[in-house]
Amino acid sequence: MPLKIGIVMSVWHEKIIQALLSDVLCALSDCGVKKKNIFIKMVPGSFELPLAAKKMVQTKKVDAVLAIGCLIRGETDHYTYIASAVSRGIMQVGLETGVPVLFGVLTCTTMKQAKERSSGKKALGYHWGVAAVEIANKKK
Repeated sequence: MPLKIGIVMSVWHEKIIQALLSDVLCALSDCGVKKKNIFIKMVPGSFELPLAAKKMVQTKKVDAVLAIGCLIRGETDHYTYIASAVSRGIMQVGLETGVPVLFGVLTCTTMKQAKERSSGKKALGYHWGVAAVEIANKKK
């Protein structure tokens, strides 16, 4: 039975997210996941990722969900609260539903770090795509 992978992604920091998504899609393709079995949902920001992941899991159409976002530390505590809430929320969805939900949210101190982790040698998107396939296969 072919794997079905869900992707929920923030539209905040669009260039960073699009670079990560491109690598994720490349990895999924390299792992044999067909385009028709990849479901993508966009949300305004990273804070909305857990709810979007839960809604996607509830469709019962996916074997795993990858949540993609980017948080960059600013001058206030906002980053700390959002990063904490998002990471807990994503974990909670997986624990409550039994469907793997992967944490693909960059949590960076600077925009430079985010750019380095979304493209080039330190890019994480491809690894996240492979991880989604691996955990989905283990679940099956």
